[in-house]
Amino acid sequence: MGIDKDLDQAFIWYQKSANQAYAKAQYNLGIFYALAKGVDKDIQQSKYWIRKANENGYSGGSVF
Repeated sequence: MGIDKDLDQAFIWYQKSANQAYAKAQYNLGIFYALAKGVDKDIQQSKYWIRKANENGYSGGSVF
């Protein structure tokens, strides 16, 4: 029982939120890129979005 995961849709919504400077979405988008979830693996994009999250106050983004 539960809800099916749709990583492609999740990626799209995180991307929309990240582009509006929502820090947690920026962090999650970075994780999607790092782990190739719903998107091709791209470490440069991962670092970019996680750093943006840190700049926007999300403390989880301080790992990079």
